[in-house]
Amino acid sequence: MCTQPEKQFCPHCGLELSGNIHANTLEAWNRFNCEYDSTIDLYPPLSETVINTQRLAQLYQQKASLLAHIERLETRNQTLAYQKETL
Repeated sequence: MCTQPEKQFCPHCGLELSGNIHANTLEAWNRFNCEYDSTIDLYPPLSETVINTQRLAQLYQQKASLLAHIERLETRNQTLAYQKETL
């Protein structure tokens, strides 16, 4: 199996890089006014692994938030059902 080099992404706009600049410079400029060049910018490019790890952390936070919200709704529904039974 041949391993391909990991994709690199712009730290400012998130678009894919080709070497030191955007793979599609026109899209980067039109969508984000971004002229990133890794040879002169202070921020290094982001690897695909870093972006995926960050996204995974965000998804875990959203999942925890949704589960907490579901628990609150279940408690509320049980309370309403109890109140309806006692009427």
